[in-house]
Amino acid sequence: MKRTPLVLAAICLLLVPCVLPEIQTARATQPPASDALLPPVSIRLTAIPSQLPPGGSGVVIVQLVDVIGNPSPARQEITVSLYSSDSAVADVAQQVTVPFGKSHAEAQVKAGIQGSVKLTATADGFLSGSAQVSTLLFNDFALLLDPMNSQVSPGDTLHLRVRLTASGLPFETPRGVQVSIVASLQGVPQQSVEVQSGSSDAYFSILVPSNLSLTTPYLSITAAASGFTSATVAVGLSPRGTNPQEVMVGPPNANLTGRSAEFLSVSLFNATFAPAEGTVTLSLFSSNSSVVEPLNSQVVLSSEDGAVFPVYANATGTAQITALAPGLVVLPLTIRVVGPLKPTLRLSFPPQMRVGEAYSFSVGFYLGTQPVPYRLATVYISSSNAGVTVPSSVEVSTLGYAIGTATAGSRSAANITAVLDGAGAATAAVSFISAPVIAPVAYNVRVVSDSGPLAGVPVNFTYGGRTALLDTDQSGVAVFRTSNDTATTISLLALIQPSEETRYVFVSMGNSTGHAINVTASAPINFTARYATYYEFRVESPIGNTTGSGWYRSGTSATYSIDEASSGGPLVYQRFSGWTGSFSSDQASGSTVITSPETITAQWGTDSSLLFAAVGATLAGAAVIGLYVFRLRRKDVPS
Repeated sequence: MKRTPLVLAAICLLLVPCVLPEIQTARATQPPASDALLPPVSIRLTAIPSQLPPGGSGVVIVQLVDVIGNPSPARQEITVSLYSSDSAVADVAQQVTVPFGKSHAEAQVKAGIQGSVKLTATADGFLSGSAQVSTLLFNDFALLLDPMNSQVSPGDTLHLRVRLTASGLPFETPRGVQVSIVASLQGVPQQSVEVQSGSSDAYFSILVPSNLSLTTPYLSITAAASGFTSATVAVGLSPRGTNPQEVMVGPPNANLTGRSAEFLSVSLFNATFAPAEGTVTLSLFSSNSSVVEPLNSQVVLSSEDGAVFPVYANATGTAQITALAPGLVVLPLTIRVVGPLKPTLRLSFPPQMRVGEAYSFSVGFYLGTQPVPYRLATVYISSSNAGVTVPSSVEVSTLGYAIGTATAGSRSAANITAVLDGAGAATAAVSFISAPVIAPVAYNVRVVSDSGPLAGVPVNFTYGGRTALLDTDQSGVAVFRTSNDTATTISLLALIQPSEETRYVFVSMGNSTGHAINVTASAPINFTARYATYYEFRVESPIGNTTGSGWYRSGTSATYSIDEASSGGPLVYQRFSGWTGSFSSDQASGSTVITSPETITAQWGTDSSLLFAAVGATLAGAAVIGLYVFRLRRKDVPS
């Protein structure tokens, strides 16, 4: 029965596992690299940074790792496909190439709308990797008004602070912000104050008219700025008292921010605000100067009922500020210091590197877990190990982060530190640095079949734990690229049968007679795959017995024969008359050189010579007898 090409191909592929155990070692004379490396089997993704503001861009590090998680260089150029679960949130380059001899490559990530996405990397023959990237829209910007005086009287000066906040925390603006101030009282003109770049606060004053008629118990002040939620605060209005009896530090609820200079107020009371009689000197003290301390030791009031003074908040915590004056009751102020004033630095660094390769890192500003815009700033970078080279500084954009490049020059781990103007620091650890790569050298392994008809011979290459099945081209050539640090197993089929009458039988490959060979290349290698061509020789006959049918290697001789006669009647026989088919011959036996599939068929003829002889003899006998009888009868006749 005629086999279909599909069945033949399946049979050929099924034969491959059968020949793999028959491996002979033929290693090259040059040994592998001294620091042998495990081949890469999976992909690790690291987003730098993992959180981005809308419109920002970062990188994702695509790293090839071995079975134990160490970075491993590519044995050939690897194309990695990248996908984002939602490109509207964060988009990523569709492909990146890891060059031969390198363990990683980087692709740009562009942030869009707010949300979180999963980035995935895939490559043929590798386990895929993924990383999370978040885009956080920091949009809770608001103004906060803090009056230094809890109450004022006609003729007093009201001192206030306006603060820029984001999610309730102080926000240092990257550019100047103009704030409009409007009071609810007639006669108090509208004014504006600027919060300067790099600051979150501004201070201003409002003079309460001395001829103000107290028709309302409150003075309302509103602050407004473009891009910020406005703020309104009410301050009590009261008539002036006489003969001050108390001194109070305000405002009543004071929350300061750490590592900043701010202002408090001091006021004289006698039921209501009371101006000083002449000159009053107030001495200022802090119960815990390590938390907050007055920058002035005294405040002098001259016919005034209040004033402001600066303090410096050193660290988070609580402390009391007290103002002392002879004959006055002291009402101290308890202050809570929160902080820090500035957004915190965050350093994102690859936890694993390989000596001789350059990796991206990021430094950015965060409030809590959210990245925030910031002013233009220089962030200073240092490494605890000189073997890990980092830039001395990076320039942070107004988006609030910067991308830098680091290179590992030795295998020692390192702590990386980022500092902004000496005021704050962020650290990151490089926990593991792999050995330097003695860059593998790529060589071509070329398998050539020994005859044109063998084009399409399947060649199985097993390399670095991965298998590739290649077919020789029309010239009978299959080429696979390997390197000098990993063995490649090349295996061929033992038998190829393209038709029912033709077979190719494996003979040798290179110097090996095995169906498979294991080689580590130190130079380009050419292997010649030798197959012997066999043809089927068929000796057929409708009767009788033949010999010689079978498979013969091309160019060899086949001997054939057949019985010259067969059983038949006693007087009629079937006799061999010759061969027809691939060639003609009248000899019952002989030999032929096989160079193609051949079939010969015996031809037979009828042999009746015995029958004719018998009939002739019978007729002759009958004639003799007749003659004898005739003669006898003549003798009996009288003459």
